Amino acid sequence: MMASLMFDLMASKGCSPDVVTLNSLIDGCCRAKRVGDLDAAQDLFQEMISHGVCLYRNFGILLDGLCNHGKVEKALEMFKVMQKSKMDLEYCCL
Repeated sequence: MMASLMFDLMASKGCSPDVVTLNSLIDGCCRAKRVGDLDAAQDLFQEMISHGVCLYRNFGILLDGLCNHGKVEKALEMFKVMQKSKMDLEYCCL
């Protein structure tokens, strides 16, 4: 919600969000308790993947958020994506 507004505002001003900005937005969405924020985090994550800027930390933030919101099955799906991508899971999820 708010994160997508921030993302859109940055884009409208010609500012491309970097990995740190996107991680902060995803983390904020995952920590929020409002309906729809976790969906917004997942949307931002998918946006990062589509732009080729997805890193280890992104997965860890989203996994943590999904588990904290009781979305364990979705977290397992994400974990399988991580395994397929050959990421160093120990480094990612510390």
